[in-house]
Amino acid sequence: IVTFLDPATLSRLRGTSSFADQTPLLSRSVAKLQQDQQNGNPLGIVFDNRRLVWAHTFLEGYLSHYSLRWLFLTGDNPRHHAPDMGLLYLVELPFVLWGLYHLVISWKEKSSKLVLSWFLIAPIAAAPTTGLPHAIRTLVFLPTFQIMTAIGIVQGVMLVSRSKVKYLLFTSALLLFTFNFVYYLHMYFGHMNHEYSPFWQYGYKQAVGYTKANYGKYKKIVVSTQLEQPYIFFLYYLAYDPKKYLAEGGTASGGFEEVRNKFDIFEFRPIDWDREARDRSELYIGTPKEIRGTVLLTIAYPDGSEAIRIAQQ
Repeated sequence: IVTFLDPATLSRLRGTSSFADQTPLLSRSVAKLQQDQQNGNPLGIVFDNRRLVWAHTFLEGYLSHYSLRWLFLTGDNPRHHAPDMGLLYLVELPFVLWGLYHLVISWKEKSSKLVLSWFLIAPIAAAPTTGLPHAIRTLVFLPTFQIMTAIGIVQGVMLVSRSKVKYLLFTSALLLFTFNFVYYLHMYFGHMNHEYSPFWQYGYKQAVGYTKANYGKYKKIVVSTQLEQPYIFFLYYLAYDPKKYLAEGGTASGGFEEVRNKFDIFEFRPIDWDREARDRSELYIGTPKEIRGTVLLTIAYPDGSEAIRIAQQ
């Protein structure tokens, strides 16, 4: 109870909940409800109310976590998986389904009830949040998929062991597993850094390094909030004293695009280039779309595209 009432927990909930900003979610429902009232449509008044919208949103979020496409082919946020892969090995798919089938037909056993209940309960907490399906918010799925895969493999071995071509089938399965694993290693170590660097805040360390070297030249350093939660990285790489940071006000609570965070001469907010100071007393760190002035440093992603621009007016 203490955890759920903690302000930091509630702030995180407001930032990720589908229901935190109800206007976009309910706007279409409100318009339809008004039309139903004007037309005297009793069924519409029942089915277009906000409670059904919330229920539909929750159910859609819940079921999205059982998408085979998400699990085995595409994944979600690029941070959560290697390029061109899902969250699980594709070769696991038949074994997961087979294992799930055996759990269902043996549901009267306590172990089956435990795993199936776990499997069905896991997405509930993530269901009312945004950006679904979401791997991190459903880590509690583990190890149900691994258990089902193991059951599927064991059942498969028992079935194939009676076949006349068992060695061919065993060899084929081993080759498929090996190929899938080697492909994963190739994509993870060979491609992930190059292709997914924008999703891992690439360039923030270099930007902080530049501010360290030029700290005394400016009265203010403005960092764009278009760079994801940049204040965290500046605090870390600057090794800023936590006591001093808290004494200055600490982190302003709010959503993920908080614009009130600041410490020392650093200010974190959107950059409106045409309205910023032009006396060269301020340094601006932002995205290539925001900064158009005298660029002092351009930080590029590993693929050569621009990540961050540092400039002054």
